[in-house]
Amino acid sequence: MKFNVNAIVKSRDVQSNGYIRFPHLVRIFQNSAFKHSDYLGLTQDILLKNRLAWVLYSMYVKVYNYPKLNDNLSITTWVDSKQKILIKRDYQVTNNNTPILDATSSWVLFNLDKRQAMFIPDNIYYIYEPEYENILSKEENKLPFYNNINYNYYYEFTIRHMDLDSNDHVNNITYIDFIYTAVYRMLKKPVYIKTLNIIYKKEITLDVEKVNIQLNNDSEQFNFKIVNDNNLYSYGFLQLYK
Repeated sequence: MKFNVNAIVKSRDVQSNGYIRFPHLVRIFQNSAFKHSDYLGLTQDILLKNRLAWVLYSMYVKVYNYPKLNDNLSITTWVDSKQKILIKRDYQVTNNNTPILDATSSWVLFNLDKRQAMFIPDNIYYIYEPEYENILSKEENKLPFYNNINYNYYYEFTIRHMDLDSNDHVNNITYIDFIYTAVYRMLKKPVYIKTLNIIYKKEITLDVEKVNIQLNNDSEQFNFKIVNDNNLYSYGFLQLYK
């Protein structure tokens, strides 16, 4: 079952030239997933009562055009395949039939008491009426890596209480905001991300005081990872519009 929702780009979402910031663009299309679940009756309240939550494991985003202030975006989302503990969800965003982005993501069903992923029951999976349609090819959505990379730029963030979501860990959009801000600090100019491939390895809780964003620019893409001491929280790569 494909689910469609509209969203208007608001003033809080844009930078000084009127174009949307990438983390806000991700937030807009990702919100459609929660609205989809609400529509089907699998609300966040019901999940929390059962001590469950959807947690993002990976995401690949491919942006074609950047929307501006007051643009009315059409977001279509659907659940694709299930593989062991992962469920795949895809997105397609347009603006008056102009393509904005395609994205694919993998989620786990998280047991909040055990703080670990669990196998997704069929009765939860099939409530979404899976479409089995891939928005992006497997070739495009290759898993990133982080070993054997010489990260040569570092930027530190302090974890704030407002960074936490209802699952008591730093929201996945905040990870992207950390990376986006670090790239901006490195380049000292507006950042327009063309593609983002990110893996979420470990949750960041309020027990973590600070995290370090490490970047490497190999001329074609930025490799990144989010770390603290010996903990790896996230890694991946992104490409910018020139």
